[in-house]
Amino acid sequence: MGFPRAKRWLYDSGCRMPMIAHLPERFRPAGQAEPNTVEERMISFLDLGPTVLNLAGLPVPEHMHGQPFLGPDLPPPRQFIFAARDRMDERYDTIRSVRDSRFRYVRNFEPFRPYYQRVEYGEVTGMMQDLRRLHAEGKLPPVADQYLADHKPLEELYDTDADPHEVHNLADSPAHEPELLRLRQMLRDWMVETEDVALIPEAEVVELEKRYGNRHAILRAPENRDLQQRLFFVVEAGEAGRLPQLREALSAPEPSVRYWAALWIGLQKAGAAVNELLPLLADASAVVRVAAATALCRIGRATEGLPVLTALLTHENEYVRLRAATELDYLEDLALPALDAFRQIAGNDPSGDMQKLARRVIAELEPLR
Repeated sequence: MGFPRAKRWLYDSGCRMPMIAHLPERFRPAGQAEPNTVEERMISFLDLGPTVLNLAGLPVPEHMHGQPFLGPDLPPPRQFIFAARDRMDERYDTIRSVRDSRFRYVRNFEPFRPYYQRVEYGEVTGMMQDLRRLHAEGKLPPVADQYLADHKPLEELYDTDADPHEVHNLADSPAHEPELLRLRQMLRDWMVETEDVALIPEAEVVELEKRYGNRHAILRAPENRDLQQRLFFVVEAGEAGRLPQLREALSAPEPSVRYWAALWIGLQKAGAAVNELLPLLADASAVVRVAAATALCRIGRATEGLPVLTALLTHENEYVRLRAATELDYLEDLALPALDAFRQIAGNDPSGDMQKLARRVIAELEPLR
């Protein structure tokens, strides 16, 4: 985690791992895993289990998403590898990625978050401290400095043949539009196929798990059949600044849709939606209350929003507490009245992630008091 764009990042520097395999000759299918040879096919960690089963002569269960890459009767080599990033300790950052043999596409669902959010585990390393210092002094070269920006692009596209370090984003390149459209659709199809709950806030996922038995059953429930598409719609409405659609989504029956609508309204500082946001301070869903309170703070109504956010710091659901703390952190000096609440968390909250985030917020707010 202390190395930039390594662990937890969806670039090759974080995903592309070397693999060395040795198969004893008596178990080695003809033409496979010969000593001193290199295989260039793409494999995923998901493929390890099916490969072991295949080498052992056992069938691969249909529910396994991987495919064998050694043994008899191999399927065609993979054409794509998918990757996902969600919460990293005390920080949220929903990102999905797909890579073929040449191009990598990255979709940032929270582009309003910095590239390098301050995760305590990494910030204590000398490398991150030097990066922060050099960035503050304006001494980082542009290629490195872009990754300390306070926001990210919605989409990233890299030609890994011409740009193996993936630093030149081609998402806006007209010449690469066919690749962008192809991989964008490929990623969307994969998220639908795998019933990805990426856009449902973690606190809400925990509650839905109780109702449906496990998170894999959430999107299979008849009443949630179109939930994923509704989430795609509201997130894209927020990214495009379609305020009427966001205001309409504030009254959606699904809490996760209301959450994203309120969050994006706040990011756009859309004061016209105040009267629709205020009732959501008493919403049945705590994460919706987080988003509505944050939005009100961002559009100049902190007197209504801040007390709700502060109260949610002690909610019984630890992921509600973490969401509230995260948003308070990004409100910067507006969160100063919550300083005493964070002091209590730093010493008493049972969640280590909450304690880490509280220490971060205290360090930022203390000098302002």
